[in-house]
Amino acid sequence: MPRERKRFGFTLVELLVVIAIIGMLVSLLLPAVQSAREAARSADCKSNLRQIGIAVHHYVLQFDGVLPFHYGEGDMTDKRQSAMYGILPFAENNEHIFRCPGDIGSPEDPDTPYWETFGTSYKLEGRALSQPYLPERTVTEYDAKKGEWKTKVKKAKLEVIRTIDQHVTGIDFKKVAEGKELKAENRTATSQIQLARDLPEPWKRGTIKWSPLRGIYTLEPFHGTHMNVLFMDGHVVTVTNKTDWDRLRGKQSEE
Repeated sequence: MPRERKRFGFTLVELLVVIAIIGMLVSLLLPAVQSAREAARSADCKSNLRQIGIAVHHYVLQFDGVLPFHYGEGDMTDKRQSAMYGILPFAENNEHIFRCPGDIGSPEDPDTPYWETFGTSYKLEGRALSQPYLPERTVTEYDAKKGEWKTKVKKAKLEVIRTIDQHVTGIDFKKVAEGKELKAENRTATSQIQLARDLPEPWKRGTIKWSPLRGIYTLEPFHGTHMNVLFMDGHVVTVTNKTDWDRLRGKQSEE
């Protein structure tokens, strides 16, 4: 008479114990995995910033010490040129370095008429010099390929204003013996340093206009409570979101 084999299996209690153990292991390992992934994203971010710094350095060397700039007041019906666009040829046209790995936001439509560099995470906002005795200077006749990254822009030479009573109402695209190169679209170049992140949605859409001097920008720590900052000498540091940026912007601190 054949012997009947005994079948072994998990009881409900044993199954619950195994599930509990797996849950505990996941809870212990998940923070470490997330920390490692964030460290990798931060390292990629620093690499991007260093590449941007190198591109800015080459831009400055190419244009006799002139920093990249953007220009004009925002008008969501028109395309705009940004400082990021100015250094793109010096970054081997690698637009991916402008996207922070820690920025999980969805990109905007590439055909959206951007005023600055929306769709990127890093901001580089220098502008042409303007002083009370040095009138703001306007450039006309701009030609660019439509899209998120413009590839064809005519070059304009910016006249040098040497006296108080001189001013420039427009500049044609012709070669000038001296001057600084400026790419623009019938807009006035102004002097301003901005710390910026992407504008909130109400500012991104519609046909509203705004002035770039209204202080509507804030900094965003894309890496938890920290952010990476590129300095003009090319080095990159990590700072916390407790940094008092108002002092750098020239605003009085609340403390």
